[in-house]
Amino acid sequence: MPEAADRICCNLSGHGGTCLRVDPECKLLTQTATVVAVGMLYHGERAATGPVNLDQTEALNRAMRWHAYRNFILWWWGSLGRGNRQRIPSCVLWAIRDAFPSPTGQYVGFRDVLQGL
Repeated sequence: MPEAADRICCNLSGHGGTCLRVDPECKLLTQTATVVAVGMLYHGERAATGPVNLDQTEALNRAMRWHAYRNFILWWWGSLGRGNRQRIPSCVLWAIRDAFPSPTGQYVGFRDVLQGL
C-alpha cells in the first residue's frame, strides 16, 4: 500500500492470528459476486446484464468493490453511521481488488471524512 496508514495487518486487529483474507465468512461476504450483488440490489443498484464494454466492466467492478468494502465493514465493525470510517486491512482490500479488478489498475483508496466522498 502506498500510504503507511493503509498498511494495516489483520493479525493485529484481534482475529486470533488468522488472516481475514482466507476466513470463510470474509471470503463469502467480500469475494463472492452473488453475495456482493445482493448488497447492490438492497441499496437500489443493478448489476449490468448482457455484453459489456471496458467502461461498463470498470463501473460494475467499482460498484462491486464498494459494496464488498461495505460488507466487510458491516461484518467486522457493525453499522458505523454516517461519517464514521474505518480502514480495511490491506490483505482484505487486495482480496476484494483481486475479485473485482480495475481493468486499468487504478484504485481510489481510503478517503478520510475530511476529504469528502
